[in-house]
Amino acid sequence: MKIPRRGSSPLSLLPIPLSVKQLKSKLPLRFVLPLAIVAIVGLAVFQLGLVDRLTGDDESASAAPPAAVEPAPPADPATTPSEDGTTEGTEDGTEEPAAKLTGAEQLDKKLAKHKIVVMIVYSPEGAVDSSAISEARLGADDANAGFLAINGNKESEVGDLANEYDVRSTPTVLIFERGPSMANKAVGWVDRQTVAQLVEDARHS
Repeated sequence: MKIPRRGSSPLSLLPIPLSVKQLKSKLPLRFVLPLAIVAIVGLAVFQLGLVDRLTGDDESASAAPPAAVEPAPPADPATTPSEDGTTEGTEDGTEEPAAKLTGAEQLDKKLAKHKIVVMIVYSPEGAVDSSAISEARLGADDANAGFLAINGNKESEVGDLANEYDVRSTPTVLIFERGPSMANKAVGWVDRQTVAQLVEDARHS
């Protein structure tokens, strides 16, 4: 321990503080330079991020709104097809019901496409008529013949056919050849094999 000389003040032994300028001059350059580089890089990154954000906001604000989708126009009733594929309509665009073909007219159309046609007269309320229709259709397909189902409850369909071919009950299966002429007839429910056989018998008669 240094003993102060006689007559000297103890405060004179304390270190004298350095000024800021002196501290800067004493800091090594290898500490100051990296800090300055980090500060410059951080400022540049901040400015780039700010520019990108402003640019993105401008692009989203200037984006065009989606185009409106126009609804499809309603169907023209004047061109609505009817059940038999024809189109009925008046000049003012209102729909008129297509004329329903009679049973005889339907039979003529079928015979124009097929040499032999299986026709069944049925009643919608009949207990076995639905099954009879299915069997008659399958039998006609098996024998490669045309098929026609006539509603016996509708006078416009069965009409003169009932009187001309003596149809008195349902179901009744009739086999027709071109002419038309009735080649075979079965009253009541018959299966597909019987229907196909009736067609074959008419074909070879």
